[in-house]
Amino acid sequence: MNSHIVYKNIFFSIALQIFTMISGFIVPRVILVFFGSNINGLISSINQFLTYGSLLEGGVGTVIAASLYKPLREGNQEKVSAIFNATKRFFYQMGVIYSLYSLIVVFVFTFLVKTGNSKWFVAMLVIVLSFQSIIQYLLSMSYRILLEADRKVYYVSLTQILIVVANVVLVIIITNTTKNIILVKLGSSLVYLIQPLMYVRYVEKTYKINRTILPDKGALSQRWDGFAQQIAYFASANTDILLVTFFSSSLKMVSVYSIYSMITTAISNLVVAISSSIVPSMGRVLSENDTKKIKNKFERYEFLIVIISSILYSSVIIVLTPFVMLYTKGIHDANYSQLSFGIILALGKLLYCFSEPYVRTILAAGHIKQVSRFAYIESGINIIISLILVLKLGIMGVALGTLLSFIYRFVAYREYLGKKIIDKIDRIFSKKVILLGIINIIFSVVIAVYIHLEFDSYISFILQGVGVFIVVLLFDILLGNIVFRKRFRQLFKK
Repeated sequence: MNSHIVYKNIFFSIALQIFTMISGFIVPRVILVFFGSNINGLISSINQFLTYGSLLEGGVGTVIAASLYKPLREGNQEKVSAIFNATKRFFYQMGVIYSLYSLIVVFVFTFLVKTGNSKWFVAMLVIVLSFQSIIQYLLSMSYRILLEADRKVYYVSLTQILIVVANVVLVIIITNTTKNIILVKLGSSLVYLIQPLMYVRYVEKTYKINRTILPDKGALSQRWDGFAQQIAYFASANTDILLVTFFSSSLKMVSVYSIYSMITTAISNLVVAISSSIVPSMGRVLSENDTKKIKNKFERYEFLIVIISSILYSSVIIVLTPFVMLYTKGIHDANYSQLSFGIILALGKLLYCFSEPYVRTILAAGHIKQVSRFAYIESGINIIISLILVLKLGIMGVALGTLLSFIYRFVAYREYLGKKIIDKIDRIFSKKVILLGIINIIFSVVIAVYIHLEFDSYISFILQGVGVFIVVLLFDILLGNIVFRKRFRQLFKK
């Protein structure tokens, strides 16, 4: 595992997530202030429905990446070209199908969902919001998968940073000049044309892709097994908004959910970005079949993700609701003070992040078919329990359903990895890592419940937030030295 490449990928991935989080706070706030909670909730609901169209992709990205690790390591350009050609053909077809799916969403929101807006307005909003994904499927997705599989995550992240910055600038300018949400979202979608401009140029310059080679359809052979992973991901990411949209009394509750989810998801995206930066190098190590090396690298991978996740979410649990109250200050059309809901939502995302090393390593090893049943069960738990609880508990019910599905996800994938892939994994070490994270979270939940922070301004939030982070970090370091002793200091010296 080339440490220089890994650290470079992690640095740019973290930078991207920081820019994304800042954008995620600015853009929804602008929409809330200028257009209100109803429009914000409508946009969130439409985006979730459009995201379901990506299920048609069937997890092909994961399958193709696993197929590319070995030929890229060996420098087999012919094999790489064959896989790339198959990928490009597939995503072009996907773009056409997704375009047709977006028309179905237009029909659903125009005739079946009560939005309080004109049918023409809703139809145009759906079409504009769909442009972002259509551009990526038709023009850039195949290039992105190749770059990420070859450990060029830093370049992908840099490109996305440019898009995020351009989007924020356009949203502010268009909102203040036209106050037209259709034009705002059109600008946000069209900035994604930066992707193909950057990716195509880089790939053409760096790789010797032979487009005359017949597509390697075998690279897509595990597509339907990857589909299970896609279903699990979308169930966890989108079931809640879908159920709240149909079973809540108002789109305002969708807005409440989306604001809390925006923050907790931003943190999970940061952790996943760090994990994704490590996965390509982990995939190369797995392709070498060196058991000792695999075990060593996985322990470092697991430790890093669990510790980062526990520190970040321990801090988030303490400041989440006070920050939401500051963020929505002056907005009184919905109740945004939801402490218990925020804690449950954060715990669910934490468990999702804890599972990252196990899920990613299994998929990188190509065991996609073998774990497809776990993904279906996870989705079933999420959908069934959320559907039962949402009728009685509202947004809290869907958050509990998601939390329970992530508990199953964590246990199932961790056990499979230890039995089928890394048979000599240090289970005692692994359990101590998880224990460290759990104790940290309990510590933070107690503080969040019994010590109520209030932020008068964003400066107050930054100062108190940094203070909370330092306290959590010091507690984690102290606890880590007690639990691991010498191992805590020696782990990154290997």
